[in-house]
This record gives sequence, C-alpha cells and structure tokens, in this order.
Amino acid sequence: TLNTNHFAGGIVGWVLNNKGNIQVPFVLDNCHVKNSVITSAAEQVNGKWDNGDKVGGLIGYACFGDPNEEINAGAKISNCSVDNVSVKAYRDFAGLIGYASHVVIENCSADNITLEQDLTHDYKAPETPSTFGIMIGRDNGGNTVDGKAYVTDGVLEDSDANYHILNAAGLEWVATEVNKVAAQAANIFDNKVVYLENDIDLNGAEWTPIGD
Repeated sequence: TLNTNHFAGGIVGWVLNNKGNIQVPFVLDNCHVKNSVITSAAEQVNGKWDNGDKVGGLIGYACFGDPNEEINAGAKISNCSVDNVSVKAYRDFAGLIGYASHVVIENCSADNITLEQDLTHDYKAPETPSTFGIMIGRDNGGNTVDGKAYVTDGVLEDSDANYHILNAAGLEWVATEVNKVAAQAANIFDNKVVYLENDIDLNGAEWTPIGD
C-alpha cells in the first residue's frame, strides 16, 4: 500500500528529461507490480487545494519530450506488467502510467485494474478532469504502444492512420466520435479502417449504439 499526494508509482514515481540534454535513454524492462493499492489525495498548497495526481501502477510521471519543440529525449518501457492493482487519485492516474509524454511502450499489460477518482476536493470544478485510464491517464503526446500511436484509452493508431480498438473504453470512444459527426464538418473516420482487436464485454453498461 502506498499513500501519497503527488508523483507516485509502483516502481517509479517521477522521471523527467524533456529537453533531450541527457544522452542515456530511460529504460524500464521486465518490471512487475502485483496486488497493490496506490492512493494520492489532494492537499493544501499555499492555501489552495492541489495535487492528488500523477499516479500509476507502474510509473506516476514520465515526461521525455517537449511537444512544443518536437524533442524526443528517449524512453522505453518494455515487458512490464501491472496486475490486481487499485489506484485512487483526483487526476492524471492510470493502471500503467499516470502522466506520459514521448514514451515507447512495448509488450506491457495492465490487468485487473481498479480506478477510482477521488472527488473529495474537486478543485478543478466545474471542469472536473477525466484524465485517467487503464494504460495512460494523461497523454501529453508522442506516446506509442506496440508500434502504434496512442490516441486515448483503448485506442491506437497505426502508420496508415487506421484505428485499433482494444477495450470497452476504446469502443465507447468510437461511438462518441461517430455519433457527433452530424454536428461537425469533418468525419475523422473517412477512408479509415477500425479494427476490433479483442472480444469486448460491456458488463451491462448503458450503451448508445454507434451511429444512433
């Protein structure tokens, strides 16, 4: 059990190289986290509520590129797993990496993950953040999973700009994007293929049909 307010992970809490000034890349290989509970609660900072964020089953915060300067400083996470882990925080939390930028993820898994958003001190309200997910909580760009670009939780994009759907969250993203096409001038699915990579069980969740 790990209780904190900021930057927490089952293996690494915080690692940063967003300017490319360190030539040795960050590598995390064959690391595994099982049967753990990680909690990050908001705290008072200079008289205001803050933090309760950057929390992951494997890594809390991993930033290896500057999206404004197109710098990729080098980071690779491979052959790692997180299993039967509960993560509770306010924002930027995930089963694998809470906050990620320019991270290469290969052959990693996050299974039997329980995510709980702690809204005790909802200091971003009314714009309560929804930056949490199974693999990555807050995607700050440049991340790849098994050679495909990370789009959102459960959605990857290959080199042909086609989408690969991994789980229920990814399928929900497809439904949301398709169902709002009528209100938009552009359709992000034009001339693209959407691949369903796994059998998906919605576990009785309320569902708006795709195209409805």
